[in-house]
Amino acid sequence: MTIEAFPECVPGQPQGLSLTVNGTALAEHHWQACEAWSSEIEIPGELVRVGWNELVLRYDYSARPSEVTQGANPDQRLLSVGFTRLAVLPS
Repeated sequence: MTIEAFPECVPGQPQGLSLTVNGTALAEHHWQACEAWSSEIEIPGELVRVGWNELVLRYDYSARPSEVTQGANPDQRLLSVGFTRLAVLPS
């Protein structure tokens, strides 16, 4: 799996992300700043089922840009992490 992600930045509140596949924790990342993060995460073959598989991404928090910027950014969406690449490919 290839992942390239960036956090919704809230001053003084580092963002984190965890990844599970079919109930098994595979990866965790904690940002120290607003830097982009990229990684190759191997999904072991024994975790992959024939048919549907569940890939879950969890974040430490979500925030509205309008609240983080005290209204300077009017965006009301709850944001946590953005992705520039998220791909699951056979090895």
